[in-house]
Amino acid sequence: MTEQLNVLLIDDSVDDREYFRRCLKKATNWDCLVTEAESGIDGIACLRDGGVEIGIIDYSMPGMTGLEILSDITLRFPDVPVVMATGTGNEKVAVEALKNGAQDYVTKGTMSPESLETAIVHALEVKKNEREILRHAYYDELTGLANRRMFDERLNQLIAQSGRDGRGFAVVFCDLDGFKAVNDTYGHEAGDEILRQVSTRLSRNIRSGDLLARIGGDEFVALINCLPTGYPDADNHIIDSLSSEILNRPFIVGGTEIRVGLSCGLAVFPQMADNRGELLRLADQGMYEMKKRSKEAASVPSVPGGDNMHASLKEARVGSA
Repeated sequence: MTEQLNVLLIDDSVDDREYFRRCLKKATNWDCLVTEAESGIDGIACLRDGGVEIGIIDYSMPGMTGLEILSDITLRFPDVPVVMATGTGNEKVAVEALKNGAQDYVTKGTMSPESLETAIVHALEVKKNEREILRHAYYDELTGLANRRMFDERLNQLIAQSGRDGRGFAVVFCDLDGFKAVNDTYGHEAGDEILRQVSTRLSRNIRSGDLLARIGGDEFVALINCLPTGYPDADNHIIDSLSSEILNRPFIVGGTEIRVGLSCGLAVFPQMADNRGELLRLADQGMYEMKKRSKEAASVPSVPGGDNMHASLKEARVGSA
């Protein structure tokens, strides 16, 4: 059976999109499921919905150029390989695209079904190799989440990007409550398993294009991007979604039910802070204020797994939106 490949085609020309479709229909490696977008904004929206396995982008686009779309994809959807489509005589543009994150390119005037399929095969292979290299440098070995290095780089990129396009984003610091007691009572192997399960649960509330990272021990951080200016009640919605994944049911480790809590602090850029240092300080402060209130309410047990192990967490909003 031929494998299915989900392709996102971003091109403002109806005729060119039709030709790409005909070429993709002749592919021998896959049965291509093609989603079309007439603009960069529409294409990015399709990427947020998830499921895209490769993007084909026309360089000459109104509004966002192909290189600007490529930059956005590289920043927000780094796992998606890209083939840049250029016009005849635009080989310099193609080289520039390769330098800025594209995995291959095709020239419309000379493109054939075979050359397009070759470019796609190459782009998928290049991205696979890139992922393997990046996995060691940018991902946590225990959980498979992004690590502190990736978080720091993505945060800097988002601050620069938001300064240009006006889109806000949120930083959410998360810390497990009662995790030390898990290690002390059940051992570090059980603790590691809890961290893996926590990572899986938190990831369910992270959209494609957002970032969830483990930055140490039982500390996690999420970057929630593309928040419009004045986004209402961002902190309530995001923190409630993340904390409910941890609190709603116990973790099962070796047949034993174990409960932990979660304290979160959130800061929104640029409404609550317009620089990196203040943004991180506010998110960190919010997390520790929530943890303090949880302890004062005696909602975090000293030994996990007991009868009174439900943590009652409230949102800790810091600063003003």
